[in-house]
Amino acid sequence: SLPGRINPPCIVLAEQSPLLTPGDAWHEVIVHLEAAIIAQPVEHAIDQLDDLTDQVVTGLWDTLQPAAAGYTTITTGDGQTYLVSRITIDSSPILFT
Repeated sequence: SLPGRINPPCIVLAEQSPLLTPGDAWHEVIVHLEAAIIAQPVEHAIDQLDDLTDQVVTGLWDTLQPAAAGYTTITTGDGQTYLVSRITIDSSPILFT
């Protein structure tokens, strides 16, 4: 869920459901998160969101498995509507010993 007030451009991380799933090996888990990349409410918000989304996906590509889930709008608790890119992020298997 989003905080009541945000200051875009920003990224809000949230857990997916389920947050954890078993990995392939014993004592492994995979963490599932979602990043909401939020653009400023400006005329060229789509261009800004394209750039921000590219930066996040490129930055995470080598270590995580990000996937852009598309653009949508959200309305925060203060009534402001923003354009958002949702990125699902699945970790590599994490070994717990």
